[in-house]
Amino acid sequence: MPIVNENDTVATDEIRFGDNDLLAALTALVVDADVVLLLSDVDGFFVREGGQRRLLSEVRQLDETLWRHAGQAGRMGTGGMVSKLQAAEVTMQCGILLVLANGRVPEVLRRVLQGEPIGTRFLPLRSLPARKRWIAFAPKVRGRIVVNEGAKERLMAGSSLLPAGVLTADGNFAVGDLVAVVDERGQTFAKGLTNYSAEQIRRIAGLSSHQIPKVLGTNGKAEVIHRDNLVVLSG
Repeated sequence: MPIVNENDTVATDEIRFGDNDLLAALTALVVDADVVLLLSDVDGFFVREGGQRRLLSEVRQLDETLWRHAGQAGRMGTGGMVSKLQAAEVTMQCGILLVLANGRVPEVLRRVLQGEPIGTRFLPLRSLPARKRWIAFAPKVRGRIVVNEGAKERLMAGSSLLPAGVLTADGNFAVGDLVAVVDERGQTFAKGLTNYSAEQIRRIAGLSSHQIPKVLGTNGKAEVIHRDNLVVLSG
């Protein structure tokens, strides 16, 4: 049973995770844990309805309403309930149960593992293989690839990313780097390992795959990101 804590005094930017909630979730991926238990000073995740606070016993999907109740509309930022939802976003996508409970509850660990309805249970959505877990939740991406709506639909259906669906690339990433795939509204919906650098992608964006050798002067791969190296982020 790993018990993890990030020491802010000695952490560096290269290895900093930002909070213990996310660090616990990522550790769970490494050890293939069955359960992540976040012990806090609150009884679970609350939503406010009509001036009243209501404890959620189960969460099956992280929608924008929950992010707003966590304290802000988006997924950026650390600390408080936002960081706990960020941790849950990782575990739910990887087949791991996460429980947020009050650490002052007597025998809380035993009672949670025995299935007592304590705190809030964030239920798994799917289980990704180890390689795709890393692609989806590696701490840093090196840039962004912007795609059109047609490409987004095909990627979400399980296809590879072809240059014809690419609008542009942001950043200065290299071949093999981890990048975010975003739609025309700037929303990240996938991550993957790119077969081309940012500069190359800007040159071949919108073209057919058979045009790549002529534009780049070399025989490259047909896909900007192959589906085996791409993870669609649901939720």
